[in-house]
Amino acid sequence: MSISVYTQYMENYGVEESANYWKFKWGSKYIVEGTDDRPANAVALVTNHIAKYNSNTNYAIEYVHRWIHTDEEEAEIDYTVLQYNPYFSNYNIVAPTA
Repeated sequence: MSISVYTQYMENYGVEESANYWKFKWGSKYIVEGTDDRPANAVALVTNHIAKYNSNTNYAIEYVHRWIHTDEEEAEIDYTVLQYNPYFSNYNIVAPTA
C-alpha cells in the first residue's frame, strides 16, 4: 500500500517592505511506497525531501498539509513517487512528473 502526501507552498510578498504578506500558491503530491502502511514514515520522508528547498523561509516555504492512503484511481493526478527507505539520505524518486 502507498500513502499520498500533499504539500502546500506559500510565498511572502511583503518581505521587501518588512511586512509579512503570505500568499498560498501551489502544492505538490507525493506518493510514498514501501512505508509498511505507516503514514508518519511517509510524512517524515516528504518533509525531509522538501526541506532541501526551504532554505530561506523569509520568502517562501513548503510544508505537508495532509496525507491519505492511496487508491489506484488517484494515479491520474500529477505526482512524484518516493520509495521509502528508513535512511532518508537514500530514498529514491521513482517517477517524477512533469
